[in-house]
Amino acid sequence: MPGTWIPDIETYNSIQKLKTFVNFVANTKYATGNDKQAAEKIIYLIENIDKPETYKNWMVCLDIFNTGPDYHHNGKHGIYWRQWWVTFENYSLEIEAKTNHTDEPLYHWGNDFEYFGDCNFEKDVTCNRVRLDQPIDSFVKDAINYEMYMNELMQDVQIDLEVSEI
Repeated sequence: MPGTWIPDIETYNSIQKLKTFVNFVANTKYATGNDKQAAEKIIYLIENIDKPETYKNWMVCLDIFNTGPDYHHNGKHGIYWRQWWVTFENYSLEIEAKTNHTDEPLYHWGNDFEYFGDCNFEKDVTCNRVRLDQPIDSFVKDAINYEMYMNELMQDVQIDLEVSEI
């Protein structure tokens, strides 16, 4: 497809590590049959990230929530959401892990593992094409150990695996 960048072998190999995250999420007890089917498609899309003709928008999310009414209705403070997300949308791959606290709802809070990375596949970009604050392995490792963030308040786990057309 004209107007897209083809990743070099180092970037391609790094992105392939996301397949472990996709497989992990798709094989949790929270995954449905539809999630498993979406995971198969996402794995294919990751494996073909060097072929723009295969591009589709997709996402894989693993979230832990505190959905109790104390935080949202009674003004109490605390961690209410831990997230691991990988999205491919509009020729951009984003990878993020963060903790959300009621005192800082828009930014990472605390000293938990934090991760942000992105890769832009548009041909002409004015920003850094590939930005990874750590190797993708560290993101995957933290996500696989998501249960260490669970406690009596943070118990609700949700996953989401979706694929759509660009």
